[in-house]
Amino acid sequence: VFSSVPRIQSISIPSSQPPSARPLHPSSSSHLMENLPTEIAVEIAARLAESSDFAVAEVGSLRATCKKMRQVCRMPEVGRRLAVHPLLPIGSWDLYYDNGFRQNLIINLSKVGNPVACFFAGMRVVLVEARGDLRPSLDMLECAAKAGHQVAMYVLAVYKYRPNSGAEEDASAMELFRKIEGDDAGAGAPATWANTACARLRQQALLVSANVVPLTPRRVPVQKPVSRVHSDHRCASRPMCGSDAAWEGRQLFCSEECRIRSESAAYFNSVWP
Repeated sequence: VFSSVPRIQSISIPSSQPPSARPLHPSSSSHLMENLPTEIAVEIAARLAESSDFAVAEVGSLRATCKKMRQVCRMPEVGRRLAVHPLLPIGSWDLYYDNGFRQNLIINLSKVGNPVACFFAGMRVVLVEARGDLRPSLDMLECAAKAGHQVAMYVLAVYKYRPNSGAEEDASAMELFRKIEGDDAGAGAPATWANTACARLRQQALLVSANVVPLTPRRVPVQKPVSRVHSDHRCASRPMCGSDAAWEGRQLFCSEECRIRSESAAYFNSVWP
């Protein structure tokens, strides 16, 4: 995963950083690292990868200490936990994704199941590579959602619901929304269904989408949700369903179906054109 990470000689971290953020010196730690049990070495590298603000540089430095750590840092267990956020600041997608090193890193990390890398790779699939498809591949978003990435869960839900492909997919999409909102669909199901978390995640997803889509004059339009005019669902509290809950920044719906319809429409009507 980290074969393209520069060796320590080419990494420059300002001396103003705390000692823990500076590169390790190979000669002072190589003997110790070589003698560590593999499982401990993997855990050290993985914790460094997920906790450091300079994760890529730190792991690159760790790779340079000895042969064993070079092998350990290439393991999927480490790549899966690498903190990718510092590489992908919102608002700078073109700067970071189009850069060859970072692009390869994202692709490689998504292959080992890194949630953030899977999310951004998945967003690129649905918004760029398969933008005009009604049923694009959702594998990368599924991977990120299974790992608990909430924005990925939201996007996955609206893309599952959009094509009106059957009750099973609709139920899967509504289950994702229940997880996001912390709802209970059983005996304790609420009388009204709020979109508090969904509204927040929608804004985050739209912000990402605005940075994923290339600024080209001719873009394939995004497919809108398939009409459900012949659905058996009937809103139970129209026109109050979907009304704003005072100053709380959320809407209240009479059912899960109304909530996901509203959210799906709001997302696809607002996604980067």
